[in-house]
Amino acid sequence: NLSNILGYILNDEDLTGSMKLQSDFLDLNQLMLPENGSLAKTIAADQELEPIVIPENIKLSIDTDIKRLNYDNIEIRDINGVINVNDGEARMKDVNAKAFDGQFQLNGGYVSQEGETPKFDLAYGIKNFDFGKTFEKINTFRFLAPIGKYINGNFNSNLKISGDLTESLIPDFKTIDAEGFVETFDALLSDFKPMELVVQYFKEESARSLKLKDSRNWFSVNDGVVTIKEFDQKIDDINLKISGSHSLDQEINYLIKTKLPKEKLSKTGVTDIIDEGLSNINTQLNKLGFNIDNGKYINLNFVITGTINKPKVDVRVVGMDGETDITDVVKDEI
Repeated sequence: NLSNILGYILNDEDLTGSMKLQSDFLDLNQLMLPENGSLAKTIAADQELEPIVIPENIKLSIDTDIKRLNYDNIEIRDINGVINVNDGEARMKDVNAKAFDGQFQLNGGYVSQEGETPKFDLAYGIKNFDFGKTFEKINTFRFLAPIGKYINGNFNSNLKISGDLTESLIPDFKTIDAEGFVETFDALLSDFKPMELVVQYFKEESARSLKLKDSRNWFSVNDGVVTIKEFDQKIDDINLKISGSHSLDQEINYLIKTKLPKEKLSKTGVTDIIDEGLSNINTQLNKLGFNIDNGKYINLNFVITGTINKPKVDVRVVGMDGETDITDVVKDEI
């Protein structure tokens, strides 16, 4: 149901109206140039790719009903919702769909003006997505949550995200601003090197895999850095407080705080330091509120840096307040 078609074609006037986009199968890959094809090479040699510009004089409401859609290597099913095109901008309203064993809802838009960098903003709600499948196929998820590669299970998430798009219409991660949370109910983290370095200090073999049960982790993204707000986690009956950040190049800076029962501490360099220096430094430690002789717990901070594949862990002994760093005091006295 379109109005003023001739005026739009002949005089560049506004094209208004509504449309129904209905399809049993829509393959967007057929609209994309092959990466190594001769046509793509010819275009690349002649001119640079330019972003898609939405004419400002198109004002349409598009009601979508698509049973199955292929884009790149992603299959999306049961797409329903409205796309409003107006003033050079396309905005989705309550677009619902299914993917990665779960479902999601999208609101947000795309805007691009002649000669300017295209921009996007999205608000989405995800329910019951599979970690492995999402990590494998979604570049943005790999940037936001690289840990997803090592998690077996499903998750929910709410996220507001905005930024620039590249010429290939994928997010430019250096420009992204975002905030939201990831929620897990019954997932398992394993073979994650940073955590493996931490749990070597624990006696329990079960600590080698971390159950992520009823966990909600809030995060934000600014200037290419993802910051995770402090959240509580448990390994058996060992309480952890985890926070930190990682960057676009996967540099990590995380802090894990724990009040560890002494009987659950493996025989490591930390216990060696404590045992060797106990008789010499007890007075110093008592001044800081840290009593090794009578206490059942040891407060430890694990500072994790490096990268996910090559992490480094610095273990810091802290006082009973959980903040005062006494590791250097221990080492000096020894």
